[in-house]
Amino acid sequence: MKVGRDPARDCERVSLARAAIGPDCELFVDANGAYERKQALAMAEGFADEQVSWFEEPVSSDDLAGDAGIWEGREGERHYTSSKLMCWVALDRAVKLAPQLGDGVHPGHWAEQRDELRAAILEQACDEQSGVYAGAFGSDRLDASVLLMATMCLVAADDERMLATIYAIDRELGVNGLVRRWSGTSDD
Repeated sequence: MKVGRDPARDCERVSLARAAIGPDCELFVDANGAYERKQALAMAEGFADEQVSWFEEPVSSDDLAGDAGIWEGREGERHYTSSKLMCWVALDRAVKLAPQLGDGVHPGHWAEQRDELRAAILEQACDEQSGVYAGAFGSDRLDASVLLMATMCLVAADDERMLATIYAIDRELGVNGLVRRWSGTSDD
C-alpha cells in the first residue's frame, strides 16, 4: 500500500490494512521517498508492529545519506553491491519486457546500461585478496545479500567467485543454519 502522503495517519492506515487482510497475508508499504531519515526509522518501528513484510523507498533515492543510513551499513555513502544488483535486475527485466511496452521505450539504451552495471559489479564488488564478492565496491566486508547475485542470474551459482562467496558466507556468517547479514561488529 502507498504511504507517505499523510505521515501523521500512516501508522493508523497500515493498522487498518493489517486488520482488513488478517495476520496470514503479507503487507508491503511504499513511501515513494516521502520521509526524512529519522521519520522513516520511526515509521519502520510502527510498521514492524503490524508485521509489515516490506518497506519500499522510505527516503528519496536522491537522499544518499538517508538511503545509506537506513538500508546499508553505517559507513555512509558507498556503492553497495546489493543496490547495484537491484538496479541491474530492473534494467535486465525492462529489456526483456520492452517488446510488450509498445512505442517510446529504449531497450537498446537500457541494455547498454545493464551491461555496464554488470561489468562494474563483477569488477569492483569482488575483493581481490579473498576472491569473494563483498557488500560494497572496494570493500572486503562480507554481506549475505550478495547471494542474490546468483538468484537474480547476474552470475551462475557455480561461478568460481560465487562459490567462494557462498562458502565464505556460510563459514563466517552462518549461525546454526541461519545467516547473519553482515560481517563485522555485532551492532551493525
